Amino acid sequence: MPGVHRRPTSPLGELSEAGYSLIEQVYGQVAKKEPYCFGAKAITEIGVLTPEEFYTSKDHDLGLPPSLMGTVRILQELSLQFDIIDSEMDFSKYKLLILPDHIQYSTYLNERLENYIRQGGKVLGSYQSNLDLSGQKDNVFGVRYDGESPYDRDFILPNEVVASELFPEPYVMYEKGAAVEADKAQILMSSVKPYLIEKAILTVPTSMHHHQGKKERRQLHA
Repeated sequence: MPGVHRRPTSPLGELSEAGYSLIEQVYGQVAKKEPYCFGAKAITEIGVLTPEEFYTSKDHDLGLPPSLMGTVRILQELSLQFDIIDSEMDFSKYKLLILPDHIQYSTYLNERLENYIRQGGKVLGSYQSNLDLSGQKDNVFGVRYDGESPYDRDFILPNEVVASELFPEPYVMYEKGAAVEADKAQILMSSVKPYLIEKAILTVPTSMHHHQGKKERRQLHA
């Protein structure tokens, strides 16, 4: 930094001239922009609802939700400004609301989201967010929850609407997803059965009889 007394590197722990030269280059740029930052306010167009609102000490470890951390990382890597909010805060200041994985369904929140959409807002949800897990009540996404995916990992197949730049072959997801049925929604991308499930060996019971204390089963190839 300007005005800092620089001394050569020493085994005794003296300041490094090279290190402070690098600091000067980085923070010198910041110093030039500093006058423009006084009185400035961040323009955030995205609100991220936090699952922490629905956490209880009985059912959760009260640590930061992985889905929230993942959402924050994605938005930071995209250089998008956002606020972390709860369901009681003002939605109208945001162009987009993101509901990561575990935002619990309630008629109150669903009505708030419907009003927000009518005013031109957009809502992006993942996994079980704002889904009635009984599958009985409507939600802003126009889908009905049909339980957990039956597979340990889900695969998606890119198409011309979503991820058209990728090769048209199945891509594995990191985690299993939720099975949903489109009610009033347009399907943009479908999941596909894992290859080994599609080509699996089916095991079906035959006439059971004991052989050395074990039941025999006949295997049929699909």
